[in-house]
Amino acid sequence: EVATMKFVRQHTSIPVPKVFGVLRYRGRQYIFMTRLVGKEIDDRQWKVYSQETKDAILSQLRSFITQLRQIGPPPQSPPFICNVLGGPIMDHRLCVDHPYGPYRDEEQMNLQIRQGLTVDRFAEIGKFPKEVTELIRRSHDLRHPIVFTHNDIAMRNIMIDGDRVTGLIDWECAGWLPAHWEY
Repeated sequence: EVATMKFVRQHTSIPVPKVFGVLRYRGRQYIFMTRLVGKEIDDRQWKVYSQETKDAILSQLRSFITQLRQIGPPPQSPPFICNVLGGPIMDHRLCVDHPYGPYRDEEQMNLQIRQGLTVDRFAEIGKFPKEVTELIRRSHDLRHPIVFTHNDIAMRNIMIDGDRVTGLIDWECAGWLPAHWEY
């Protein structure tokens, strides 16, 4: 996460906390960094914002995502799917308690997501209807551009002050991933 925040700071104009140092203590890591102005967006607040405020926030986020996507491939390519240090990626959406990767390509990543099973065997175990199996096959046969992504853009990770996005936090899941992965 520390390396990622420094990397993003160097390659974009996205506001991220400035890191002062890291302390490892009793198996835990503590990051000393600046506190961003503002507060996290929450669902209740979002519902009452004016359309103008929502549009302003979304416009800034669009700019941030565009900047991330314009960062070139990882310097240590291959592997192409990795974190900023060329290592494994964290992802809270996958049912694993450990990092995954790095991967040389999307096909290798999809194979691990299916736990080493072919699409047909994966569908058979999941008792998926034929239509769902075909959707999985088509999805896993596609090759998407590998882009740099935050990988956890959620309201809780977006800091705002009024209609101004003051920063993105929680970068531990960021890295180069298939373009669709953020969504």
